[in-house]
Amino acid sequence: MAIALASGTFLITALTMSEAAFVSWGWRIPFLAGVVLVGVGPFVRLRLEETHAFRQSTGRAKLPVAETLVRRPREVVLGAFVVTSV
Repeated sequence: MAIALASGTFLITALTMSEAAFVSWGWRIPFLAGVVLVGVGPFVRLRLEETHAFRQSTGRAKLPVAETLVRRPREVVLGAFVVTSV
């Protein structure tokens, strides 16, 4: 999904300006937009509050990765396969 969004951003930028302008400075626009999003993302995440139900839950695993591997090995293997096969 991220690759499609990045490609779409470059396509829109390239189609809205001349080739000379895109080659000289226009290709930087998507990168600058990405820098802005890198700053906005953590800001939004730090401002969001957890839901009441999440705050009430107290069950936390000491080793969440190990617990996931033990409880859901099939999903872990399938997820790894999907990520590496793309």
